[in-house]
Amino acid sequence: MAVSGDAHVFVDTFDRFTAWARLLGATSLDAWTSRDRVTILVKGRVDGIDITVFGELPHLPGLGEKTERFPLAVLDTVTGAEMAVAA
Repeated sequence: MAVSGDAHVFVDTFDRFTAWARLLGATSLDAWTSRDRVTILVKGRVDGIDITVFGELPHLPGLGEKTERFPLAVLDTVTGAEMAVAA
């Protein structure tokens, strides 16, 4: 029996985003600016289900004007108050 489909997960804390990223085995994230916020996402596949996890940050160092891919380690550069992922 094969399971297929997709799921979108929206997280509201930095810790949940990084936990999902680790669970999915992500080594990079995509980021873009939208309405003065930075939207971040990671993707992975678990048991035949494609999972996309979204979060938001107030700022991400090095982000330009278009969607960019960063190594997941870039989140280590996000500091203090910036670490609160907004819903």
